[in-house]
Amino acid sequence: MNFTVSDLLLSKPFNEMQVIAGAAGLNNEVRFSGILDAPDSVRFVREGEFCFSSGYIFVNNPEIMVNVIEELHRHGAAALGIKIFRYIHAIPANARELADAYSLPLLFIPNKFSWHELLFPLLLNISTASENNSDFFIVYDHLVTLLQKSQSITDALNIAHELLRYPLYVISEKDFSCQSCPTDIPFPMEINEATLSKLKQASLLMSENGSVRYYCQSNPDVHLLITPLNIPEYQYLVLGSSPTPMTPNIFNQTIYALMLVREAIRSRKSQLKNLIFKKNNFLNEFFAAKTPVNDISFQSAVKLQINPNMIYCPAVARFHASPCLEERLSIYNPSAINFFDQLNQRYGIHGCMDNNFQIHLLIPVSADLQDRSLIVQYLRKSGQQIKKLLYEFFHDFSYSAIIGFVAESWQNIPQKHALILSCMDKLDMPPAESVILLHDMGGSCLLAQPGIEPYLKDFYKEYFSPIDAMDSQARQRIIETLNAYIETRFNFREAARILSLHHNTIRNRLEEFSNLTGLEITRHEDLLIILICLRIYKQK
Repeated sequence: MNFTVSDLLLSKPFNEMQVIAGAAGLNNEVRFSGILDAPDSVRFVREGEFCFSSGYIFVNNPEIMVNVIEELHRHGAAALGIKIFRYIHAIPANARELADAYSLPLLFIPNKFSWHELLFPLLLNISTASENNSDFFIVYDHLVTLLQKSQSITDALNIAHELLRYPLYVISEKDFSCQSCPTDIPFPMEINEATLSKLKQASLLMSENGSVRYYCQSNPDVHLLITPLNIPEYQYLVLGSSPTPMTPNIFNQTIYALMLVREAIRSRKSQLKNLIFKKNNFLNEFFAAKTPVNDISFQSAVKLQINPNMIYCPAVARFHASPCLEERLSIYNPSAINFFDQLNQRYGIHGCMDNNFQIHLLIPVSADLQDRSLIVQYLRKSGQQIKKLLYEFFHDFSYSAIIGFVAESWQNIPQKHALILSCMDKLDMPPAESVILLHDMGGSCLLAQPGIEPYLKDFYKEYFSPIDAMDSQARQRIIETLNAYIETRFNFREAARILSLHHNTIRNRLEEFSNLTGLEITRHEDLLIILICLRIYKQK
């Protein structure tokens, strides 16, 4: 069953077009669509092609329209639609007469329609006019439904490949990287500047927002449909092993499906950005305990695709002052958006960043991990994953990062998160470009507990006030001797070697310390007091 110009004019938005000339050709079959906005583009018109033009090629030279109509007739074009009153305001009389003679419909297109709004429905009309269109409807329905549920570029590519059975690729013109689906079918050409230049110059099937190009070689694997993707990671979406224009219905259906995939990926990126912004605001307030942990916060978390019924472990990465840090470490920077996207897509980790150059994270922990050693092992692995992504997106900045203790419930997360910040503030945390666990910091994190400072001050004063009363040099001698003796596992001679002293000097200093404080380093209870006081001294 042929689809004609007359059939097209019965459907929206084409029913708003007006026939200017060539009405005898309204039964011309429409098999393709194309744009005529370059002087030489008429050379590439195919038989049965409905051609669109903004009129730009006729500016200052309306008489060229006669030549264009001659060429369109020679190529067997179905019709020519022109946006009058945009670049031109009238059709020359001789052009109308020639269109009538050749039965080539000339149509007026209202300026309010973009090419995108015209090309999509035209392709769909052509495709559905096929006698064998039932399979296409099924595929189309599944494609639309599943693409709406896709959570990532990889998701969208997998869905499209499963339904269309063509290999799909997304390509970056920045570094020539390529993601393919399926992964075992590589791009059929070496990706470099020359290759991308060839693809950009391939036959143009549609222009403006609906730009699609067709590139082919004798090798059937190198029959490609190319469309601009224009998202930060990738600039092109390519369909491989494409059908050829020799099978127009399948060819048009494939073009339409490719455009659906492209729009799904673009739309998903826009939705993702909004989701990350909202999640950033929510988690910043949640971690700062500004959002009450109640049913409302539960519902807000669910809306942001965070499951509050899961068990989480908070983590914090604190960046150290550096040029350009303020610009790069902003939630509005595409790098930050991609960082949080990848963190969530790869590892299920949620996160936000604040105005103090800190990234706050929620690491999901499976309820199946009951054994403490397995939880620690899992968190170490998560630390490596976070480190990898921090390097990938922020490798030119230094940071310190800590993974805290697992929160028993959603309500308990802010408390566990506060402990991490307290440790970062009170303990010596040099830039390490690594992610460490509070579990590995031992008693240090106990001394960093929020609200413990008044007790620690009194505790320290009770035992170490005689040490503080000493002159600075004498105090330093006692402290370095205690540290060396403890670090060498209570070995007088090894401590003496480290400090370049006689071992009896070590004994004499330790005896002096005992006389001043009443603490014996050989007693377990006193050793714990000494270790705590040394840690507080170091913080002071």
